[in-house]
Amino acid sequence: MNTNQQGLKFRRPDDDSIHVIADLHRQSVLTYTQIGWTSRSECPVGFAKNKSDAVIGRGERDFERAKAAIQNYDMLRLGWMQPAGDHDPIVVGSVVSTLARKLMVYSLNVNRVVYVDDQISTRFGFGFGTTAHHLIIGEERFTVCFDEQTGDVSYEIFSFSRPGLLLFRLAFPWLRHLQRSFCRDSTDAMCVACQDATAMR
Repeated sequence: MNTNQQGLKFRRPDDDSIHVIADLHRQSVLTYTQIGWTSRSECPVGFAKNKSDAVIGRGERDFERAKAAIQNYDMLRLGWMQPAGDHDPIVVGSVVSTLARKLMVYSLNVNRVVYVDDQISTRFGFGFGTTAHHLIIGEERFTVCFDEQTGDVSYEIFSFSRPGLLLFRLAFPWLRHLQRSFCRDSTDAMCVACQDATAMR
């Protein structure tokens, strides 16, 4: 069942509703079949690619802060968006919900972690995919890397997406603009967290 229609509200959904919706999608089928493609930075045919990368710090200390910020979902803590519901640890199968507010409308979007990238000590990240309770269809990856040669700490976002309902197909240019705004604001949030000792929680 596609619950996209329930994702847009003029009033903020209460916490109980957010928890119920998240629980409904813990075991549900994801809305796309190309699961894990963002781990290889690949974009399937028919989807729009979105990529952003920036240097957000220097040295091992900043890298550890950046990892902690990812684990705390700080890259989703923006002025117009916040993590919603339970903040599950980043493991495969965890639900990650976000609540955004734009143009006086609230949008609750539910994702599920499909892989974690923690095999290399100088890189950490994960990817999540969209459930039926999401405005779009696709997958997104968040990664921080430490370059031992240059000392740079970088943050990368990579995603592929396409609209679900006809309404959002018509509004997809605006959604793409929103994705670019998200990348910019998310990178700013990671820059702050990377240089803020309070990110080490």
